[in-house]
Amino acid sequence: MVSGDPHKGNFIVSEKGLRLIDLSGKKTTAVLKAKDRIDLERHYNIKNELKDFGYTYLIFKKKIKKAIRDVKVKLGLKSK
Repeated sequence: MVSGDPHKGNFIVSEKGLRLIDLSGKKTTAVLKAKDRIDLERHYNIKNELKDFGYTYLIFKKKIKKAIRDVKVKLGLKSK
């Protein structure tokens, strides 16, 4: 799990070991799970082996944003 707010208050030690207790209120969705896996791969080199809907959606979204950015640069509306 990757946390945007890691600090000692987000963890407790129980009889079963370390527990994460950071409750952000976000629903767990396929996209959020995929984002966590992509972040783990990018930051910790933990390979993402699940190419599900959430993963496909995020990769598609990234490609669309890049295409739009490239068009804006080509038209002179944005600098590289």
